[in-house]
Amino acid sequence: MGISNGATPTVRKHRSTTPLSAALPEFHPEAPRPDFTWTVHLPSSWHLLETHPDLALESTATLANASLAHTTMEEQQRTLVLRHLEETITQAQNLRVLMAMVLPQWDKDEFQTGFVVLRWVDSFPMYASVSSTQQQLEAFDPKVKLTDAGGYFVALSRSYLGNDPAHPDRMHYSHQAFVPLPGTTWTLVVSGSAPTSSLSAIVEHMVQRIAASLRAYSDPKKDWTRFSPRQTQDGTFPIEVTWEGAYRL
Repeated sequence: MGISNGATPTVRKHRSTTPLSAALPEFHPEAPRPDFTWTVHLPSSWHLLETHPDLALESTATLANASLAHTTMEEQQRTLVLRHLEETITQAQNLRVLMAMVLPQWDKDEFQTGFVVLRWVDSFPMYASVSSTQQQLEAFDPKVKLTDAGGYFVALSRSYLGNDPAHPDRMHYSHQAFVPLPGTTWTLVVSGSAPTSSLSAIVEHMVQRIAASLRAYSDPKKDWTRFSPRQTQDGTFPIEVTWEGAYRL
């Protein structure tokens, strides 16, 4: 997603004060999720978007302030950026996603965001499987890839013309990964989008990195030794998710 300001802001490199690793989300009350414990790796440099109705507005304002803290922009331009982030979080809420995160960037005179969401899909009474997922997505040429735990997930990427009147010829990019959990009816869907090819590559990598890192535990205490090392070298960190909420490990 991108917003053109019409004027180039003054941007200085800075370290964000609200990285994803600093806070974990309050789940949207209507977001579907399984009752078993699972772990996944999230990108430490991305920003959390709270989708819980009680926290969404505050989350958007905080992210906007962090993104614009070291820029010189007119009030009208700041309003456009805030509106852009509000539309993004509304989209996440409408999808009833469990987690949503963005990677804000400035490209010359344009504010852009990579967007990644995690949501669970319950196929009850049918068990989740890679083969059924492939069949449903065969029109998009899906690829089967390995997870860190030795399982499989299905990945696909698409590009299409966006609906931005200011940039009618601009391509948009979307990436998805589907991780069916054998023996259950649950599939984790990781989806991402980007307004440029350079940001698209980052989003695609993160979508597939998150999908590959998924592990589920019927008995966390018994199975915990199978969990991957907590310290990573790829800019991600692990979290544990239970029915009650998410916890950093």
